[in-house]
Amino acid sequence: MKPFRMLLTTAVMAGLLITSHAYASADAGSAVNIRHESRLFPNYPETTKEAFIANGRTWLPVRDAAAMLQLKVHWDDRQKTATFIRPDKKLTLDVKNGVIRANGSTRKLDDPVIIRNGRIYVPVRFVAEWFDGEAVWEKDTRTVVIRDRLPFISASAGQEMYWFDHSKGKLYRSAGTGTPVELGSFKVPAGSGRESTFSNLDVEKMTESNRLLNLYLSVHGAGGGHYVIVLHGLFLKGDQILHHAELEYSEIYPFKHADRYDGYAVLSDGIHVRIVNAEGEIAKEYDLRALTGVDDRLMIENVTDRYMLVRPFKTPYLILVDLIKRESVKLYQLFYSEEEQIISENVGYGSYEFQHYFDLRLEKEEGDTLYFTSRSIETGEIRTYAYTIGH
Repeated sequence: MKPFRMLLTTAVMAGLLITSHAYASADAGSAVNIRHESRLFPNYPETTKEAFIANGRTWLPVRDAAAMLQLKVHWDDRQKTATFIRPDKKLTLDVKNGVIRANGSTRKLDDPVIIRNGRIYVPVRFVAEWFDGEAVWEKDTRTVVIRDRLPFISASAGQEMYWFDHSKGKLYRSAGTGTPVELGSFKVPAGSGRESTFSNLDVEKMTESNRLLNLYLSVHGAGGGHYVIVLHGLFLKGDQILHHAELEYSEIYPFKHADRYDGYAVLSDGIHVRIVNAEGEIAKEYDLRALTGVDDRLMIENVTDRYMLVRPFKTPYLILVDLIKRESVKLYQLFYSEEEQIISENVGYGSYEFQHYFDLRLEKEEGDTLYFTSRSIETGEIRTYAYTIGH
């Protein structure tokens, strides 16, 4: 998984509630900026080039609106309908007749859809009425500030879409035009659904039917001022969960957990590690405590067929597990001066020294030799060290 993923997936932008009088003075067909504000702090699709104001209303392309709102959209070219899907809602927009169908009822749109250059645009009022959000018009910058409070994060893989409900801890999947199916419930940090969050859902295709999901959940302030992070690693075959690993820790620990290597999935709870091939079969299993002799949970930073690099949660030092020799080495004992070794062994959790010792990291790999760098706590100079696997 990518470190702390500030590309945190799109939170549900749940509507663009803008009254018509807010645009009374806007020029027809004029461009408009869009800015999103959410407690889920997502990245979101760029739509500023396509959004515009016309007839006193703001308009967005159907697919851009769906992406911003984390909706799966299915276009039926024969019927000229767009069906929007989310775990809590499903509705159909009849473009030809300008109506919405949902929950067995039909409602006429206030304005007919606009078609420009082969793209279908919908009015923001449509989004406001059906997806429960609000937006504010900033006249000076011609910006629509969109605010949402819904709990979803999502990810797509081809014709599939996955959603995680941060408040309920539920994971959903929709394939094709199907209604979302609940895959299961998973632990969330305290404060989920209420406090500000930095969360992410990743999905990767392993085979035609198998998927690797990494669900990274974080809630601000839930751990006495620190972020509490829960990572769920999931290996799925269709709607079936074949493997699941749960890892929890504080954000004071830099996030570097490895989840893939050479076509394999890496699933770990900080103690046990399963290396799973693309078919979902367990290729290898490791007991990190037995390998390292450390009575703690460990974060896996790198893993290959020949070695693993891991760090205990209570201490910052880097451990190399040589899988050829089947032994582990606390690298600071090889690389550091006696004084720095003493500091490493007695460093206080969260102290300056604790943070400093994360500086020792793998720089490059050449053949059987691994090269590490760190910054001296005494002089500040960058130093390079080497270790040869199996020797």
